[in-house]
Amino acid sequence: MKSRTLDLSLGLLCALLLAACASQNPAPPPAPTLPPTPTRYPVPKLPPAEGTITLEGGQCSYDGPQPIPAKTTFTVNWYVYDNLSSNYGLYVFIVGEGKTADDLQAALRLEGTPPDWLTQAGSFETGPNSSLQVTVKTVSGPLFGPLYFACFTTESSPPKIIGPLTVTGNTP
Repeated sequence: MKSRTLDLSLGLLCALLLAACASQNPAPPPAPTLPPTPTRYPVPKLPPAEGTITLEGGQCSYDGPQPIPAKTTFTVNWYVYDNLSSNYGLYVFIVGEGKTADDLQAALRLEGTPPDWLTQAGSFETGPNSSLQVTVKTVSGPLFGPLYFACFTTESSPPKIIGPLTVTGNTP
């Protein structure tokens, strides 16, 4: 009988000690859950081109030769990693000497005939999460510069301007 009482007492003592330890050292809170790393939208790969324009996260960037060589065509791969709009526009402009990206932004807000110092060298459209190979062509001889790309994401937001990109080897 003593043995049974001793076993019961030891068991009760262990249970009390475990309860006391648990109340002094509570279990740590669960580790915070991190949001998943964003991934790019899948878009079709294009054949090699002379330059690449990427529209992603509301920003437009250019990767390619700087300066651009003067010639009658210049091929660009345009990748749109975005689905916030149903249509995206890429325009190519040649601006007059002394004009800046701010001048181009202001001219794009005007209605009617564009200023004499602004020449459109190309305009292209594509949908969300897409890619398009575009060729910038000139009608009267090789490209001259400076050259600007304007990426339009929605009708209500101003375009994202890339440039000036200089063009070497030719003048207007």
